[in-house]
Amino acid sequence: MAEPLPAIQFRSSPWQLLKLVGLGILMTGGSGLLLWLGWRENEWFKLAIGAIGSLFFGFCLIIALWRTVTVGGGPVTLTATGLRDPRVARGEIPWLAVENISTWTHQGQRVMVLQVRRDVEAQLGLTPIARWTRGANKSLGADGLCVSPLGLDVSFNRMLETTIKYASAAREGIPRGGPANDE
Repeated sequence: MAEPLPAIQFRSSPWQLLKLVGLGILMTGGSGLLLWLGWRENEWFKLAIGAIGSLFFGFCLIIALWRTVTVGGGPVTLTATGLRDPRVARGEIPWLAVENISTWTHQGQRVMVLQVRRDVEAQLGLTPIARWTRGANKSLGADGLCVSPLGLDVSFNRMLETTIKYASAAREGIPRGGPANDE
């Protein structure tokens, strides 16, 4: 009989979150400067790029700040029964509903994509951000729920390997249990 798989948490990394907030401030400020220069010099191209950048990076900054304040602790938890990521859904994503786990790379950032049965996905209670980005991500090639190590204390490779290990164990019916392990 195989050893039980303990629960694992990938915690928020204050350093990673601080870097995201800093980058958001820098990019929003740069876009705001471009917006101001475009308005001052009456250059519509600078004005348009500055406005779009200010809105986009400002939104990203708000998300980074919100995650820093609200998520805390251990946002991604792997258990014998599924994956819980409050950045994506309120409910746990059951391993037996995950049809495929793949990697999607966009602008140098790797993201783990979980293809979940549609009937189960509809019941998970996706977060507003997950709902809003679901269609855009699909059009870019990420058809599923996107789980990123961004802001966490784990590398992408370790998160992916551990997730595949837990999902495979659930499919194989390996008995699991045991105490939680906060790695």
